[in-house]
Amino acid sequence: MHSEHTQEPNLLTLFIFFVLLIAACFFCFAPPRRGYDRNEIIPYKIKLSINKYRLYIYSSGKVRQYLLFLVILSLYYSIAEPFKSELIKNISYSLMAAFIFDTGLNFSKENITKGVISTRWHNDLYSSFERMKAINKIYYPSNKEINTEGLSKAITSSLFNDDANSFAKRDFRLMWDLSSEKYLSYKEIIIRKGDKLDAVCLRFINDDYKFLVNFNRDEEVFKYFPSIMQPSLKTYRALSRLVNSIKDPSRFKFTTESLEMELLEYLELRNELFNDIEEVMGSYAQRAP
Repeated sequence: MHSEHTQEPNLLTLFIFFVLLIAACFFCFAPPRRGYDRNEIIPYKIKLSINKYRLYIYSSGKVRQYLLFLVILSLYYSIAEPFKSELIKNISYSLMAAFIFDTGLNFSKENITKGVISTRWHNDLYSSFERMKAINKIYYPSNKEINTEGLSKAITSSLFNDDANSFAKRDFRLMWDLSSEKYLSYKEIIIRKGDKLDAVCLRFINDDYKFLVNFNRDEEVFKYFPSIMQPSLKTYRALSRLVNSIKDPSRFKFTTESLEMELLEYLELRNELFNDIEEVMGSYAQRAP
């Protein structure tokens, strides 16, 4: 009887630990939700505050994510004490103190700065999505999904061949850039049926290049959104190789096959990068008011 009585709390403690572990992983490492239903059980303002904090942690990179994860486990240990250890108890208290200090010192200030950076890059970021939609629409009018492999072949053909992919199959009038000199307007790209498509392909590559050069020069972006530094630099290097291959094909031993492979690599990296940027930076000021 005695052994059964002592084992039951241990199993319960273990169960609570695993539930908390899963919840902590989700809270610290999963992307924050974009919106909440006002009719859910938890009050809307509480959910909004939780989401605001999750976005702050998620956008701050792995160091803060792992710190919060350890703090949650430390809090559990301090309350439940599944086993006695003065060392672990002291480490737990130190982690919680460091986390409270970091949050109190930086949360409000960094949240405002992140919102300012997000707003500064809002038009350029979402213009990049529009460019990709436009170029995909030109080559695949009935396909909304981005076909990177098909696009790499089509753009290569448009730049260096005279085949079916080199000319517009119909008229297009598409959004290209959210910025415009006109009030409440945007820049469009207009293509007539039969137009050669090499110019629009070069414009797509050139506009991407300008964006990535300026984006990678903004030190605040990588300071406040550290998780996007590596993918951004990797994508920029891939695009630089591509631009050099197009500019001077003989020097870089260029072939249409090698360009197609470089273009495919860039487009895949581009999609991953812009999705990553949008996830941590996109409309930050609106998502974390």
